[in-house]
Amino acid sequence: MPAAVASHLLFDSTDLLVLPVLPAVVGELLDTFESAETGIRKLARLTGYDAILSARMLTVANSAACRDGMSRQASLESVLAVLGEETARSVIATTAIQQSLTPLRDISASALDQFWLHSLTCAHLARRLAVIIDYSEPEEAYLCGLLHDLGKLVIGVHHGKAFTAMQEIRHLARSPREIPELEQRLFNTDHCELGAALVESWRLRSFFADAIRFHHMDADDLRGAHPLSRLLHVANTLSQTEDPPEEAFARADGLLGLNRSLLRQARFEAEREVINLAADLGIDLSATGGRRKATEVSGEISFAQAARERIPNDGASGQLEHADDQSVLLEAMVAQDRLGQAVHEHALMSEIRGEMHGAGDEPALLRAISRCAAILFDVTENHLFLRDPRTGMLRGSPSEDLLREIVVDPDGAANAVNRAWREQRISHSLDVEVPAGVVDRQLSRLWETAGTLCLPLSVAGRSLGVLAMGISHQQLPRLQARARLLRLFAVTAATELEQLRQREMNRQRAQDDQRLLERQHLRAALHEVSNPLTIMRNYLALLATKLEKQVTRDELTVLQEEMERIGRILLRLSEPVGGGLDDADVNLTKIVQDLARVLDDALCRPHGISLKLNLADVPLVLPRGRDAIRQMLLNLVRNAAEALGPGGAITVSTQDRINLHGRQYVEMAVADNGPGLPDHLRAKLFQPTVSTKGGGHAGLGLAIVKSLAEELGGQALCRPNSGGGSMFIVLLPTS
Repeated sequence: MPAAVASHLLFDSTDLLVLPVLPAVVGELLDTFESAETGIRKLARLTGYDAILSARMLTVANSAACRDGMSRQASLESVLAVLGEETARSVIATTAIQQSLTPLRDISASALDQFWLHSLTCAHLARRLAVIIDYSEPEEAYLCGLLHDLGKLVIGVHHGKAFTAMQEIRHLARSPREIPELEQRLFNTDHCELGAALVESWRLRSFFADAIRFHHMDADDLRGAHPLSRLLHVANTLSQTEDPPEEAFARADGLLGLNRSLLRQARFEAEREVINLAADLGIDLSATGGRRKATEVSGEISFAQAARERIPNDGASGQLEHADDQSVLLEAMVAQDRLGQAVHEHALMSEIRGEMHGAGDEPALLRAISRCAAILFDVTENHLFLRDPRTGMLRGSPSEDLLREIVVDPDGAANAVNRAWREQRISHSLDVEVPAGVVDRQLSRLWETAGTLCLPLSVAGRSLGVLAMGISHQQLPRLQARARLLRLFAVTAATELEQLRQREMNRQRAQDDQRLLERQHLRAALHEVSNPLTIMRNYLALLATKLEKQVTRDELTVLQEEMERIGRILLRLSEPVGGGLDDADVNLTKIVQDLARVLDDALCRPHGISLKLNLADVPLVLPRGRDAIRQMLLNLVRNAAEALGPGGAITVSTQDRINLHGRQYVEMAVADNGPGLPDHLRAKLFQPTVSTKGGGHAGLGLAIVKSLAEELGGQALCRPNSGGGSMFIVLLPTS
């Protein structure tokens, strides 16, 4: 074994770049970034399956570059909110690339499986126990459980077979407290201190580091300690692969005040949850069975004894040479190859996305998708069947005469196209047990191929269509072996198609908004015209009574001035919206009052919705943003109206003197009494996404509001309305 580590060794954040990650988690995260289903909550859930990725996110988010004066975070959702999706994607991608280039480690796949299984079980159990005892930060408890053994991996990657040795030390130590002592004697450091050093580098206002540092102390020494330390100790003790002895439950009861039945139930539920995850995460449960047999560890007894007696490390390492080096090497190669394949696939998708993204309209994009499929999979004959929103049928593109005549009924006679659509999985027509349908045979005859292979195109739960490809018998097994890449390609194509359609709907919506604003502009101008015309009529009436008298110079002057004002107002009608308007000293109250009349006429009253105003008593004057405020108000009222039915109510309110972080704002709020927002939409609230309102809505209004508010130096927020429904708030700076 290599010479002992220097006693002052601490956790270096660069260690995180070489520690092994779960390839399945990296792949799933990269897939998520490729789809339109990305959200902070989903990213946090996936990241929370892997200790290394979680630690990397926490390290980056709590660095000076990202912190920006904010409190240091120990929650993955909070951390990812600070980082943002783009930075999180960069962290995942760089981790994947670094891992794919990292030399093979001397840690067996079975040992890593055991590590990951224990870490996940400890994390899930810690969170469950935290909820039961009403600990205020259950997600902090989860992360503490996930990261508590991270120091073992650091020692393992620096010291050859030391990881296997540490796994054996746990079984051979006479008490949990002896585990870090034995590690100190062998390596001049221990995994508890290394893990605590990492957490301390984040400088959290928390007992997170202490919980990791003391998790192997005796239970009696932790009585009265901070709840997080007691939670981690219990979770670690009860989440070992073998059944804990009765005295372990008794000590846990003493630390947390929970009876044994509650503790056993929590342990059972945590284990069941992790077992259900294991297959998806690529963890081999067969390698992490219960208590090791005595014969399996008897060869290591002298190793533990060497640690107790401070026998030199080279003698101790001799006891470890029984490991099957070739098996370890093969397992490491398989894991590295799997991760390298994921990186390679996403690099391909990056190139393909660039090819698709250059398409200016839908026909051009469909041609690009077909071209990319031919490039990637050598399927020169392929065609897209897209859902017709009017009929629900799958129709071929009009670009090809014969194919555009083929219409596939999703509920009709079975074929590979509608199977792919209905079951949302790759389907083909060469299965000897499933006869080819008429559509399959028609496509094969047109393309002169043996059969078809079909990919469902769906994004964010919406099915857009199916990509059908003509294939030979020889191509089928090769394509089946690339099923992951096929699915990734389908997600990328569907995402590009949906985003292009959203851009088109956004453009159409902007045109509709422009026309509505022009209507308001015209209405305001004509309202202004009525005032001088009234004055003119009055003066003309007055002059009529004076026809027999000399017309006074002052009265004629007034008439002339009002006529000139009419000319200026009418001249403004030929200007574009916003053109020629002074954007200084914007009166928020007047903008809301003027636009509310148009919105009430166009969006609310025709649908049985009442629009109420609750405006500040004093004029609210802002330095700029007349047109942006109109656009934000229009979008918010429109969104509210689309979510309400007859009898619904929308209230627009304003108030001033809002102090946030030492800066003064005015508030414009739009509240409704509708059903409110479902939980699954809250994470994506101000992101361009697919709306659940149906009817072709692009779901882009809130993203526009957020962008405009930030351009003015303000913020866009949302909270539940006290009377039911939702309230959207725009804060605008007064200076």
